Amino acid sequence: MVKKVSIIMILILSIILTGCRSELNSRPVSGISQEATEAISKVSRIYGESKPQIITVTRTEAEGTKEIIYIVFAKGKFQKGEQKASNLEFSVLANGKSVWALRAFNDDNNQDVWEETTVNINDLK
Repeated sequence: MVKKVSIIMILILSIILTGCRSELNSRPVSGISQEATEAISKVSRIYGESKPQIITVTRTEAEGTKEIIYIVFAKGKFQKGEQKASNLEFSVLANGKSVWALRAFNDDNNQDVWEETTVNINDLK
C-alpha cells in the first residue's frame, strides 16, 4: 500500500514539475501579462533564439515605484556576436516596456558570457 501511494505521489510531483516549464511560442507564459510575454520573446529573438524554454518567471515589485516586474530565467541557444550562452536571466516590467539586468551564462561553469544593463526591445515587432 505504501509503495503504491509513493508511486502515485512521484507521478503527481513529476506532472506538476513538468507543468512549471514551458516553451515560449505564441502563447503567453502562464501567470504573466501578454506584454511581458511579448517582451520575453523579443529578448530571446535579439539573441538568436526563437523558441526559448522558460524555466522560471518570478514576480516581484520594484522598490521605489511598486511596479510589477518579472525576473525571467530561460534556456536556449543564445548568441551575441561570437559569444554563445545556454541561459539568459533578466528583468522585465509587467507592461513589457523595459528590460534590464540581462545576464547570459552557460551551464558548465555558471560564469557570465555577457551582460547588458538595458536591452532595447522597442524597435522589434
